Amino acid sequence: MKKAVIITGTSSGLGKEMFDLLTDLSSILIISLSRRFLDSQLELAKSNKHIRLIEQDFNQPEQLLKKMEISQELSAFNVEEIIFINNAGIVEPIGSIEEFEPDKIRKSIDVNFTSPLYMTQMLYKESLKLKTKFSILNISSKAATQTYDGWGLYCATKAGAKMFYDVIDEQHKDNRKVEVTTIDPGVMDTQLQENIRQAENVYFPNRGHFVNLKEENRLPAPEMVARDILSKHVFDK
Repeated sequence: MKKAVIITGTSSGLGKEMFDLLTDLSSILIISLSRRFLDSQLELAKSNKHIRLIEQDFNQPEQLLKKMEISQELSAFNVEEIIFINNAGIVEPIGSIEEFEPDKIRKSIDVNFTSPLYMTQMLYKESLKLKTKFSILNISSKAATQTYDGWGLYCATKAGAKMFYDVIDEQHKDNRKVEVTTIDPGVMDTQLQENIRQAENVYFPNRGHFVNLKEENRLPAPEMVARDILSKHVFDK
């Protein structure tokens, strides 16, 4: 089955590792949307017609409406399944809720919730047009189901996204052409974890826990997590 994988946030961490693993397969059309791309990714895209890179700041979800014109690529590749991996996300702002600035609130909501919603809607419409299967892999967090003092917006936006995808799953529970999976990959040795550990001058009582995870070498490599996710939900389907 020919697949198109649309993945967000591939410049570092889990997203980068998934991108690297996906590029090993010529049978998959890869469309990556990210705020920036590595030089190696840009070079690879120049020589590989199965890779398309779209520069996108998810803090500007309205721009997605202009950039997600991918019907031609999907049709030309004779795609039979569209897989959307909602991976991009930010943990900031961290702190006490009365300290959050309006622009930081808006950015958290746009990146973690609004942009994924827009992309899901657009890609589902594409799947209907092309009569393909539509699969969603929502890369979530324990913060979607558990409160963390100091992570008011991260918990709220992750919970909101999870509920959004849970509703889609319920809506299509009898539709074999729509599949929704929410995944909590756990903590990993990524830039997001580095940002958490560096939150020294804000209200965040749990910071010490994340510092200890790094110091005690209890953070798995994102490559291992990426391989496990793709093996279960993309490669063997």
